[in-house]
Amino acid sequence: MAIEEDSRSKAAPTRRVVTTTAEWAGAREIGDDPNRGTSDIQIRRSRRQLAFPAFMLLLYFMQCVWFVRTQSLTFDEPLHINAGLEEWRYRRFEQVLDHPPLAHLLLTLPVAHGDWNIMWRDSPDGWLVRSITPDPVALATRARLVNVLLGVLLGVLLWLTARKLFSVGTANVAIALFAFSPSLIAHFSVATTDGVTTLMIFATAVQVIRWRANPSWAQATLLGVLLGLLLLSKLSTPPLFCLALILILVLKPNRWVWSPRRWNWYPALLAAAIAGFVFWAGYFFHVSRLKTGDGIVMMTFPNRHPVMYPVGRISRFLRVPQDL
Repeated sequence: MAIEEDSRSKAAPTRRVVTTTAEWAGAREIGDDPNRGTSDIQIRRSRRQLAFPAFMLLLYFMQCVWFVRTQSLTFDEPLHINAGLEEWRYRRFEQVLDHPPLAHLLLTLPVAHGDWNIMWRDSPDGWLVRSITPDPVALATRARLVNVLLGVLLGVLLWLTARKLFSVGTANVAIALFAFSPSLIAHFSVATTDGVTTLMIFATAVQVIRWRANPSWAQATLLGVLLGLLLLSKLSTPPLFCLALILILVLKPNRWVWSPRRWNWYPALLAAAIAGFVFWAGYFFHVSRLKTGDGIVMMTFPNRHPVMYPVGRISRFLRVPQDL
C-alpha cells in the first residue's frame, strides 16, 4: 500500500505537468499570432486617425454641394462649359483661348454626350447667354460637381502630405483649415479653371518632393505627367513649370548641386519630354500651320476656319515708338 501510494504521489505531478503542457500547446495552436495582434492594433489606430480628416472632408463636401445648389451661374461658367462641349464633340479649340483645355474637358465629362446646348447673343458689353437647353440648372450642377470632387481630392492630398512631412496633428489642423476656407469652397464649387489649377500646382509640388526622396525613373515619369497637366491647367503656369525643371536639375536626396556637370539631366529631359507629350495630347495632337504672303498672315487650325490678319495690323503691335 505504501509503495502504491508513493507511486501515485509521484505520478500525479507528472500528469499535471503533462496536462499543463498540452493546454499550453493547444492554446498556442489556436491562439492569435503576436504579429497579427500588433497589426490589428495598428489598423485600429490608423482608422482612428482617418476619422477626423474624413469628417472634415465630409463637411467640406456638404458645404460645396450647398453652394452648388443655391448659387446661380457666374458670368464665365457658360463660356467654360460651352468650350468643353465643343472640344469633346467637334475636337475644336476656338472659344476661351486664354484658358488651356484641361478644366474644360474635365468639367464637361458628365455632359459631353448629352443634348446640352448654349446659345449666345452678341452685345456691346460682350457675349451674353441667350438660352441654355434643356435644363440650365442640371447642366450647372453636373459640371460643378466634378470640380467639387477635385476639391475633395486636393484635401486628401493635403492631409496625406502634411502627415508624411510633419505629423498627424499638423495634418488635422491643415485639413480643418481647408474644410472651412471660403476661397477653396467657392472656387471648387463653380465650373471655372481656378480649382483645377490649384490642384495641379499642389500635386506637382508634392511630386517634386517625392522625386527628390526617391529619384527613380517611375517617379520622374509621374512628375512629367503632372507637369504636362500643369501646363494644360492655365496660361499662368509656365513659370512654375520652369521652376520645377530647375529643381529637378539641382536637387539631390540630401543636398543641392550647383555644378552643371553633376545636374540631373536625364530625369529633367525625361520629365520635360513627357510633359510636352501630355500637353500635346490635351489638344488632341492637333497641328496648326502659319502661312504668310500677299500682305496677309494666315493661321490654320483643325476643325475650324482659318484666321487671317493683314501684315500691317500685326506690325502695329511690333512697332517701337519713335520717342524712345
